[in-house]
Amino acid sequence: MAEAVSDLANQVPLQMYEVGLVKFGDFKLRSGARSPVYFDLRMLVSNPGLSSSVLKLYAQQMKDAGIECDLVCGVAYTGIPLATVFSIQENIPMLYKRKEAKDYGTKKLVEGVYEKGQRVVLIDDVITTGGSLLETAEELERLGLVVAGMQVLIDRRPLDKRTSVLAGKYPLMCVFTMEAIFNSLSSQGVTIPPSLLPPPSFDARAALKGVHPKTAALMKLIAEKQTNLCLSADVTTSQELLTLADSVGPEICVLKTHIDMVDDFTPDVVSQLKALASKHNFMLFEDRKLADIGNTVQHQLCGGVYKIASWADFVTVHVVGGPGVFQAAAAANVECGLLALTQMSSAGNLMDDTYMSSATKLAMDFQDKGVVAGAVCQTKAAYLGPQFIHMTPGVNLDTSVDSLDQQYNTPQDLIVNGVADVLIVGRGIVKAPSPLAAAQQYRTAGWAAYTQKASL
Repeated sequence: MAEAVSDLANQVPLQMYEVGLVKFGDFKLRSGARSPVYFDLRMLVSNPGLSSSVLKLYAQQMKDAGIECDLVCGVAYTGIPLATVFSIQENIPMLYKRKEAKDYGTKKLVEGVYEKGQRVVLIDDVITTGGSLLETAEELERLGLVVAGMQVLIDRRPLDKRTSVLAGKYPLMCVFTMEAIFNSLSSQGVTIPPSLLPPPSFDARAALKGVHPKTAALMKLIAEKQTNLCLSADVTTSQELLTLADSVGPEICVLKTHIDMVDDFTPDVVSQLKALASKHNFMLFEDRKLADIGNTVQHQLCGGVYKIASWADFVTVHVVGGPGVFQAAAAANVECGLLALTQMSSAGNLMDDTYMSSATKLAMDFQDKGVVAGAVCQTKAAYLGPQFIHMTPGVNLDTSVDSLDQQYNTPQDLIVNGVADVLIVGRGIVKAPSPLAAAQQYRTAGWAAYTQKASL
């Protein structure tokens, strides 16, 4: 029997994909976020054979966990038909909880026959936050029942939210994690969007075909130095800039500048920055956000006071003007890598999903022209591919929104649950009592998140 169930665990993910329960594309979730995968598990009711297989997996997992019960309870809505089949299949009486109580008849919220003190297992299809499961458990306990456990098919919670006990007291059993489904499908020949799979190592990515030379250099540096931290040195004097670079340099892979903010800029500032980058082994990133017509972009990159292309390894560009910014860089034969700004971390920004999608596609179209190194982005929907570097701002160990509407996320959110390769941290380090100590803290958190994601 155990062997048969093991075979089912290998077969079910592919069957789910073949009948459309697992879909890949671009989907808007209930939360408003975009996702490259959608689990349409309500369709299980139209596939009795697959439903039966799923519920055999439920039964085996409950048995393996030593969970015994007198009743099962379906969580509205998809959990109700699953619990119905499970009840018949395992000969265990069933309850179900309504979304809202009837305003007529018995006005019950929980339907079925039960006695106080009986043990019940909740049945549902997927857990995302656990809200519906907890709400149902609390109602059952109010009626005097004992919640012995909770059983679902897919755990799609963020990795840092996954526990085998929900709310500190309810045993939670999940047949599959999302990653297990993706790995199973991939092993059976299904093409999985790259953003849903653990990325290759930085060293392996550096050797991929089409990687920009600056991106390859950065990936090798990250792997060697074991830091994915970028310091955003948004300061206004050369002394502040150089002092920060020298102090924090050992902890970072990239130093990001807004060189036009430096009131006392001279070409010697660049010379000293380059010397510090060599001393501490980090790369230079000018956050210029070029957005003009091609001819102007060429002058901004190669001329003027700053001569950005002569010293910066990476330069940000807006894509709002179309392909001209990439064409200009290619024509100028610059060595610096362009980072397409496809998403921003500021609240209320106008980069909607349509813009993000178009900007991402345009950046990918210029991969073979040798100018696009990667993107500054926020979510998996903006993922370019493993041959690009993805840098993400809005990082803080304390998530919040500041007085200037900068939205913050933790390293765990952005790396493990997101798409970030490099974390861009500004005020969390610059304004800290000890920038070096803060940088060490961010470096540790960022690298821990990367190693966790790489181990999936």
